[in-house]
Amino acid sequence: MPFEEELYTLRLFNEKADRLDQGGFIRNLLANGMQLKIVWEPGSSTHELEGLDQDGIDAFILNYRFFIQNNDRISFANMASLYDGLPVAEETKERFKQVRVSLNQFFEVPSSVTLGPNFLTFGYILDIFIYGGLAHANRQKKEEYDRWMRVAPIGQMVSYDFARALIEVLNRILAVKELNEEVIRELEQRRRQES
Repeated sequence: MPFEEELYTLRLFNEKADRLDQGGFIRNLLANGMQLKIVWEPGSSTHELEGLDQDGIDAFILNYRFFIQNNDRISFANMASLYDGLPVAEETKERFKQVRVSLNQFFEVPSSVTLGPNFLTFGYILDIFIYGGLAHANRQKKEEYDRWMRVAPIGQMVSYDFARALIEVLNRILAVKELNEEVIRELEQRRRQES
């Protein structure tokens, strides 16, 4: 049947996007919020990060990896190739490109954390958390992750920005999901017309 592989890929993307959107990480944030409390007092400070659930984060990352690993058919890079070849309007292809550009630009945005003279970007924080702490164990990234976590205020601050980054990434994934739904309808209609 025409568009079989394309439709499968678009639907798989949407299925994984739904898993992210309906998972424990997002449900917990919607129910409880997230808050980083830092209290500075003469001679001491306290800091506390509330609202993050490690099991929810782990589940989120397990599914998020589909969107960032180029050996997977629904990675953003592979979806860009798919959209380039789809028989849809250029405007539709451009909308996908805009979401992807927006995501890549977000990765370069400085977070609220500075180590030394440099701000950590959201993309760098995601990279260190995913490939050093949560899903893989690249030696240098693991060492960096462990350094961050050993110093409570830094660990909590980068954890907070990590969660913020996941929410921003999810928003882009959901924008593509919405676009995919339009494309699926269009391809299914073309398929019916060709039958």
